[in-house]
Amino acid sequence: MLKGRAEGKPGELATALGLTPENICGWKFLRCGICDRVFFALYGNDALQLNYSNFPNILTKLQDTMAIKLLIHGMKNYKNCSFRKYDYGPETNLVKYGTTQPPHYNMDRVAVPTYLFYGESENMVTPTDVAKLRDAMPTKYMRGFHAIEWPAFNHVDFLIANDADVLLYNKIMKYINELESKN
Repeated sequence: MLKGRAEGKPGELATALGLTPENICGWKFLRCGICDRVFFALYGNDALQLNYSNFPNILTKLQDTMAIKLLIHGMKNYKNCSFRKYDYGPETNLVKYGTTQPPHYNMDRVAVPTYLFYGESENMVTPTDVAKLRDAMPTKYMRGFHAIEWPAFNHVDFLIANDADVLLYNKIMKYINELESKN
């Protein structure tokens, strides 16, 4: 599902960092608040949407879905305030893209109905970033631009929030069903 996933192996990110859910999120660390502090520093503080009894399990699944290449790609785009294709380095970029720098994604090529959802307290992608993405896309395909109705909703809540179904999934399904009924 995630671009770059094929290049990574389950647990590769945690192994590279020397971290596992067991050594930072065991019950001892959960009681002390270390695990959630690390997690919230990375993804934002949304303690009310977090299932603490299942937290070590959640963290295991998250690390298994992340490839190092995906993380590097995201961090380079974040660092450069850009939305470009993967940066392989000047020499490989020249072979793959015909230029030493990776090209920006061409948002004009998006040719499907699109709804953008975002969290107001997002640490990774701000509402301003989402608005820039919306403005770069063809208006004929832009169907909606929505803030999630939970003030602390953030990037990782899409996957783990206790109420993700009510806050987001049901709305996505409603829009999908509306689009399907028109065809």
